[in-house]
Amino acid sequence: IKGDLITAPLADQAGAMIELCKKYPELDAQRIGIFGWSFGGYFACHATMQRPDVFKAGCAGGSVADWRDYDTHYTERYMGMPQERAEAYDKTSVLTYAKDLRVPLLLIHGTSDDNVYFFHTLKIADALFRAGKKYELLPLAGFTHSVYEPEAVKAMWSRIVGFFQENLGK
Repeated sequence: IKGDLITAPLADQAGAMIELCKKYPELDAQRIGIFGWSFGGYFACHATMQRPDVFKAGCAGGSVADWRDYDTHYTERYMGMPQERAEAYDKTSVLTYAKDLRVPLLLIHGTSDDNVYFFHTLKIADALFRAGKKYELLPLAGFTHSVYEPEAVKAMWSRIVGFFQENLGK
């Protein structure tokens, strides 16, 4: 993943899903959804935007939009300096692929997230809006990078399950 945080992991997971569907014909390859939080949310965005042939709906929580806007201590260890590797940063940015979204996507983010700031999801939403793409947004007012309050957890998971039921079938 040095210099490219998404290409190899996405190829790995998409390939695994394809092989699982071949090996187990009872799996419905037309109803594969993906959920992730933090890096997993970043991954879910890319999966829906770059591999809609495999992932038919996605839910992305607390997602990084562009590594230029994330913690430099973490990012530069893997990506190098943004001014020296602009092409790599563009290639790994969710914003680069927003125009390619063709499957349902639910974005979730705590508005008080102090790890992956809420503006990351706002940037994704803006890029999708400007590209004329449909998406759903669930802002979690006052929550940080984790949702611990039992009622909020229950409501959030109810929304996620409902989203997948609606978009992938029951």
